[in-house]
Order: sequence, then C-alpha cells, then structure tokens
Amino acid sequence: MGNEMLDYALEYAGRGWTVFPVREKDGKPYVRKNGTTAKPLAKQPYIQYGLNAATTDEETIRDWWNRYPNAGIGVNCGTSGLFVVDIDMKNGNGYANFMKLGISTSGAFISMTPSGGLHVIFSGIGKSTSNADTQIDTRSLGGYIIVPPSYTIGDDGKRNFYSSVGDWTGKPVKTSPDLFKALKIGKKTRPNPKYANIDIDDVEIEKAKKAMKLLPVSLAHTHEIWFQIGASLKPLGKLGFTMWKWWTEKYFEERPDSTRRGTLEYKWNRFHEDGAIQLATLYYYAYQYKEDEK
Repeated sequence: MGNEMLDYALEYAGRGWTVFPVREKDGKPYVRKNGTTAKPLAKQPYIQYGLNAATTDEETIRDWWNRYPNAGIGVNCGTSGLFVVDIDMKNGNGYANFMKLGISTSGAFISMTPSGGLHVIFSGIGKSTSNADTQIDTRSLGGYIIVPPSYTIGDDGKRNFYSSVGDWTGKPVKTSPDLFKALKIGKKTRPNPKYANIDIDDVEIEKAKKAMKLLPVSLAHTHEIWFQIGASLKPLGKLGFTMWKWWTEKYFEERPDSTRRGTLEYKWNRFHEDGAIQLATLYYYAYQYKEDEK
C-alpha cells in the first residue's frame, strides 16, 4: 500500500526543500520530568530538533513517514531558500491588509491553509516576523510552513487540508527589494550560525579538523545529524569525505550492525557544495554538544 504523504515529502525534497514531519492532530497529554503536564499540538514537529532536523535525505524521510504515515509536511523555509508571506484569516482580515500593500504575487507559489489563510511563497531569504495587528507574518530563516496536501484533524475527526492554488511547476519567483519595502522589513538579517556561508582557506580547514575531533560520536546515532555533518564537509572535497568517513568509522565501532555501511560514497555524491548546509553546521554541532561528552 502506498503512502501519499511520503511521496509528496520526497517530491518536495527533490525540489531542494528541506522537510520534516509535523503532527496532523493533537497528541495525548503527558507528564514532563519536572512534573508539569504538556500536550503536543497539531502542526508541531513530531521529531527531536524540529525544523532544525529538516532534510532532503531520502532514507531519513522514508524512515520518518514510515513511523508517522499521516504526518503533515513541514518545510524549513530558511534552509530551503524560501521566503513566505503568511496571511492569517482566523483572527482578522489579513488578506485585505495584504492587498493594500500592492505586492505582486505573479510567479509566486500560493497555498491555502485549513483556516482560510494564505501562504505566498517566494525564492529568497529574509527575516521571519510576526505582526498581530496586520495578521501578516513572514517565514524564512528560523521559520517553517506546512505544505499541501498536508491536513489537520479536528476534534470532529474531519480532515482540513492545505491546498495549492495555481501553478507550482518550476521554482517560485525571487524576492525583490519592493517586496521587503512593502512589508517594512529588511532583506538582511543575522544569519543562523548553523547555516552561514564560510570561505574555505587553510585556516578554515584546520578549524574544521579541530571541530571534527570535538564532535561527539553519539551525534552520529541520529541519522539526520550524521547526514548534515557529511553535507557540511562537502565543500572540502576529498579531505571532507575522509573526515566524514573517519568520524563514521568511530560510529561503526559502536554500531557494527549499522545499515549505513557501504552508503557513504552514495550519500557523499548527492551532497551539493553550494547547498544550504555548510561548515557552519559542523561548528554548530561541535561546539554546542562537546560538553555532553565530558
């Protein structure tokens, strides 16, 4: 039996959009370690690290949607190179406010949300912002959207779908200075340190070597992080592959039965040197988690 949501998730990944599974309905309440009660809500990530674990890796995506076959498809806008205008209709008339801005949507991808709102999707990077007064938010770096044909399930058991509007072939039109001016937000923003572009030189190579030595092997047990580390080393060429292989071999010592054996070269050849994941991703994990190994 096929899995429609998996097929669509893989299709989006094929576009270069980094995806992750989100809840299609509210979960059951549970008690945290500190004794407080929490309830997972629809549209929240199913997985640890949330949007930061978003990937284009087919094996990871298949594993996620095999575990959560009805999950919605979340897209990390920043790492997918997308800028989205999120128009809310649930708590006000965001569409009327958007129309007053005179923004052209020609060439943009548009989707309708279950609550009647709109996502207007452009190619480009910008700030993620919220504006309760206008009901017009933006999603890019550090933000995510849910894409068609995802759906949420209400208390009545009814499925409420995200639906595409118009043509979604090719790529959405690029952002423009006029767009950012109309929204009154700057194009430039502080880059997420995990996804910053870094020039490669001898100093950077030595820095990468040091980071690999600090990188906990335990992180390789999480497939998406292992994948991201490999992708981050791609700009180093053969040296990068050697470093990734060295770290992976240490993981194999802990997991000799790992199904990743024999897949390194295949994965490596699928990475892009100019992809969203760069050396900054390696540094992020190396210095964020090195204390855990002490």
